[in-house]
Amino acid sequence: MLNTQDKKYISDEVANQIGRVLEKNNEVLITGMRDIFNATNERIDATNKRLDSTIERIDKTNERIDKVLAKLKDHNNIIDNHERRIEKAEEKIFTTTSA
Repeated sequence: MLNTQDKKYISDEVANQIGRVLEKNNEVLITGMRDIFNATNERIDATNKRLDSTIERIDKTNERIDKVLAKLKDHNNIIDNHERRIEKAEEKIFTTTSA
């Protein structure tokens, strides 16, 4: 039969062992969580770099589109000018021939 001193010793030993196991388990969990966070941060950094280069490409494309739009506006103005000149010439030609 166990006396109270023996029971206390066993209880303290079990508590100490459980404490050590929990401590080691926490260390393993913390290490695992750090590894996951580090890997996640690396992925986020890589994604940010890809997004930065994508944004740069989009900005360059937008600049080219703006240049093309400016040229199109110039061409439209030129075409409008030609159409007016053609209309005036048609008016002169058709009024002269019909009179």
